Amino acid sequence: MRTELNRISQIIQLAHSADDSNRVVYDLFCDHGKVGMELLKKGHRVFFNDQVPHLVEEIRNKIEQRFIEDRGIEHSRSYQFLIEDARKLSFEENSLVICSGVGGLLLKECLKLWKERHPEKHYRSLQFILCPSYYDLELRHYLMTLGYTQVEEILCRDRSRFYDIQKVEFKGPKESIEMISRPKNEAFLEEFYKNRLTMLERKRVLSTWEQSLVDQFKSLLLM
Repeated sequence: MRTELNRISQIIQLAHSADDSNRVVYDLFCDHGKVGMELLKKGHRVFFNDQVPHLVEEIRNKIEQRFIEDRGIEHSRSYQFLIEDARKLSFEENSLVICSGVGGLLLKECLKLWKERHPEKHYRSLQFILCPSYYDLELRHYLMTLGYTQVEEILCRDRSRFYDIQKVEFKGPKESIEMISRPKNEAFLEEFYKNRLTMLERKRVLSTWEQSLVDQFKSLLLM
């Protein structure tokens, strides 16, 4: 029996490492704030952002109840709450920006606008963890063609759905992400390929890059 991996725990794993525990993290589209709250406990300074005010207020209440009383976390230094359109945000240098629970097309738009908003050197200092709920292949194609390089990747199956979680950074047109992921030691990699192949074959019209993907998936499944 194959293990079902929890998407949230995999994002936290990608986000946190012992040598960057003081890094600033932006938890965008934060929903109930599970990722940001775990990273806050690990010592990161966290910005929580969602456009739904009552969700942000719920997170504020949880932090005040669980963290301030128990851990003495100081609000002005450790966390802040934002209720903004994520596409219009600016980030501190060397920050980690986490985007989960939204579609790949919205993430494409966000990345385009963020790159325009920041000076190039500043933008190159940022890292992004991207976990789209859908349109992950379209997002991967965008990253590949616009010069993002992959730092790490996890394929995750959570509640019978596959998720492609990537940590990426912008390096310019000389660097790019592979169009098809080949992470090591993934027991259900073949199932992932079959799942994405089925999604593509359901489309009535395929673009050139989508047809290329179909051919590559079929080739990999024959190996």
